[in-house]
Amino acid sequence: MINLKACFFGIIVQTFVNTQHYWNDNKMDLLKKTLENISAGRLLDICSGRGEFINSFSNYLTNFSEIICIDNIDLPENTFRLPNLKFLKMDAENLNFPKNYFDVITLSNSLHHLENTGKVFAQIKKIVKDNGFIIINEMFSDEQDNAQMTHVMLHHFFAGIDRETGGFHKNTFTKNQILEMVKEVFSGQIELMDYKNAKTEGISIEYLNEVIEKILAKVKDDNIREFYKKEAEKITNNFKQYGFELATQLLLVLKQDI
Repeated sequence: MINLKACFFGIIVQTFVNTQHYWNDNKMDLLKKTLENISAGRLLDICSGRGEFINSFSNYLTNFSEIICIDNIDLPENTFRLPNLKFLKMDAENLNFPKNYFDVITLSNSLHHLENTGKVFAQIKKIVKDNGFIIINEMFSDEQDNAQMTHVMLHHFFAGIDRETGGFHKNTFTKNQILEMVKEVFSGQIELMDYKNAKTEGISIEYLNEVIEKILAKVKDDNIREFYKKEAEKITNNFKQYGFELATQLLLVLKQDI
């Protein structure tokens, strides 16, 4: 079974962000234009975590009849507040749905959590309808400014500790790696855009250190812990010099071939 952390790092980041929107205003018009002709109908959100992506993304859909969110974690019933939405505990590599079932399938910031991306993509292709849409949203590790690199470094720091403590968590991919991964499997029409989240405010070095210490506490081996202490120092030094901004993300809208 895939050991997803269900956007644990995303939850940490959300505590940093003082904003009402997941998407920033200067990309909103472009996003609306990309999505305005998509009638979601029945939508599946894979690796939904606590729903940070789908709660924001649904605001840009023309309409939808049902949203199903899946992840392999247990969540409280009141996690999602959207109408016609239900959460199912399910492994992304074993999607138990009929063929041609969903009008839209979304996957956000989870490619680097998947042990077998090809298997997940193959399942997605089976259960999305002909002429349906697959929407992939993923932060990438390159082409970021210095402040955004604090986010990238912090994410890779957590991913490394996650691996050391038995989890499966890759570092984030470059933009080209994401595109190549998708093009290997999906041959239909692809629209893409990258966007930067709304400006991050109110992060202190004290709070950053608190988050780092909580993550470091998972490491019991002294040698490994010492290594990650040095990595943590690089993160805090970058933060002191440049600050913290959320990394730019890549949004891909794929239309399923008939």
